[in-house]
Amino acid sequence: IEVLKFEMFSQAFGVEDLFLSQNRINFIENRTFSNMKILSKLDLSQNRIDKNLNMSLLLSGLTKLKYLNLS
Repeated sequence: IEVLKFEMFSQAFGVEDLFLSQNRINFIENRTFSNMKILSKLDLSQNRIDKNLNMSLLLSGLTKLKYLNLS
């Protein structure tokens, strides 16, 4: 996986934990996780995520998020 798009997760309303570590993700669309209102754990570690991405915009609306790994 290199790119995460909104369409990939648009119907993932009930997902609480999402582990996408050890991929080749380098780009994430701004609205990708916007429908995941109960997401509490997100692991994007060991990817190639562009450092210029606006992470606050990307993660806005994830009010239940308690764990985030971007290492």
